Amino acid sequence: HLCRLLAVAHPEVGMALMEDEREVFRSPPCRDRKSRAAEIFGQTFARDLLVMDPRDGLEGSGIRSLEGLLGAPGVGRSSRAEMAVYVNRRPVDSRLLNYAVIESYHPYLPKGRYPVAFLFLEVDPSLVDVNVHPAKREVRFRKEAEIRRFVMESILERLESASKKSLQQVQRVEPVRSLAVSPVVESKPSFAPRLPPDPAHSGGSSRSKVRREGPTSLPIEKADPAPIEAPVVAQPSESQVEAESPREESPTRLNWQFI
Repeated sequence: HLCRLLAVAHPEVGMALMEDEREVFRSPPCRDRKSRAAEIFGQTFARDLLVMDPRDGLEGSGIRSLEGLLGAPGVGRSSRAEMAVYVNRRPVDSRLLNYAVIESYHPYLPKGRYPVAFLFLEVDPSLVDVNVHPAKREVRFRKEAEIRRFVMESILERLESASKKSLQQVQRVEPVRSLAVSPVVESKPSFAPRLPPDPAHSGGSSRSKVRREGPTSLPIEKADPAPIEAPVVAQPSESQVEAESPREESPTRLNWQFI
């Protein structure tokens, strides 16, 4: 882990770690810190990193500059394993710097998530107390309030800039999407309905005018429908009528006798 942290701090230097004549880590020289992070942790990890350009401190405060790599807003981890701070290009443990980073990401990460950050703070060596821990890993500062404020302002400025840029990109994409959607056009029949002639206006004229609703609303002349002719039925002859007509039966005479 320490070898990786040193490799990120010095991207221009190629590094290799040997253990029992076996190579356990190697990283070639890279052009910048983000390229070194991509080479060590992967392209997917580096794609979510923001480059924070060097920001100069206040003159006479002993704070020289701050730069590094920050996780984009919304990118977090379940632990602090990928959050590292450097003082004068040396990885250190500092409660002040760690909490300053976490508080800066408070509006951008949910509770229980930790930011991804590689911060490089350059200060006057007289402001650093390295005699806190025997391993010289943990450090303290003499101007804690000024350093904390400077670190938080620098991080918030970079995160706000990234958030505004993302919002502008979303606003530029929305009009393009709206143009891609074709409007719904109500389909209309391509033929004109055949209407019966109006009795009030059909006298003396064999053609009637029908007005159809449309874009131009122009009258369209349409001929009246042809009259339906009844089918011609042949008339039967007189012989057929006589043959088919029923014969009249003669009345039956009854004789009444009284006994």
